[in-house]
Amino acid sequence: MSTADRRIPVSLISGFLGAGKSTLLNHWLQQPQLARAAVLINEYGPVGVDHHLVRPLDHQPVLLASGCICCTLQGPLVDTLQSLFLQALRRQIPPFDRLIIETTGLADPAGVMFTLRRSPFLAERYRYAGLLTVVDGQYGLAQLDTEPEALKQAALADALLISKPDLCGADQLQALTQRLAQINPGASCQTVRHGQAEVALLAQLSPDPASSPLRLRRWLRVSPAVGLQQDAGQGHGVTSFSLTLPPHWGLAELLAALERVQQRHGEALLRLKGLVRFAGDTRPTVLQAVHGTLYPLAQLEQCPAELADNRLVFLTRHLTQAQLAECFFDHK
Repeated sequence: MSTADRRIPVSLISGFLGAGKSTLLNHWLQQPQLARAAVLINEYGPVGVDHHLVRPLDHQPVLLASGCICCTLQGPLVDTLQSLFLQALRRQIPPFDRLIIETTGLADPAGVMFTLRRSPFLAERYRYAGLLTVVDGQYGLAQLDTEPEALKQAALADALLISKPDLCGADQLQALTQRLAQINPGASCQTVRHGQAEVALLAQLSPDPASSPLRLRRWLRVSPAVGLQQDAGQGHGVTSFSLTLPPHWGLAELLAALERVQQRHGEALLRLKGLVRFAGDTRPTVLQAVHGTLYPLAQLEQCPAELADNRLVFLTRHLTQAQLAECFFDHK
């Protein structure tokens, strides 16, 4: 029998400036289910404001305003999470069973994901529990076209919330919903008014696609369109497509291919998802990578029959399917 993971779950709330992150967080922290949650609010700039808008039940949120935590991986974020854990251990602050991080509206949330894994101290005590991105219903479409950070926040999310649906028309809301489904077809998406989303959504954020066949099916969805934008000048050239690996591939070959992608195309690979049966394995393996950094591998006991092995699903920016395929199959 497997041992339960006792590490503290860390949930991220992301979204572009003014999307409604603090409104959502403020509503959630008034709910008794999160009475033992700790909160970390990251603000960009010398003067913090958002933390005054959030009122947890038992203690004040921790403000980290020394720049974007997603850009200072080994600095303030690591120090703050270590300090929070040790203070709770010494009973200097109330013990907490969940940590919620609200990132600055200019953040690429991938940085926080990496930090939780790269720091040995944090990796033993905290576990990444998913990303929720709030998208502004009134301005979201324009932001996805003009703001690279907004696009990344939507692409990396495990769940999407469209805020302010009352401030946009039905056609605009439908267009935004369809656009988000193209950018991130594996994420759930719903609307929220005045931050009144159910706290249960946090528990549904699990980034582990192997937790259920239904989650795995949804997670491996690919956009019905090969390219998300007909005009490469909009949407920052984001495309979604899949590749199929031959059955003889091993893990070492996959890692070498990802290294070639990083060397040739830098940050162009936003996200990779895949289901691969490596050479010599009897069970398929679930793959996840953000910016080319591979998550811990997870083997499935069984796989839904309709999901084909060795299928990799990519979300990229300014990178064509042919360029990516070259890194995998034609790299000599």
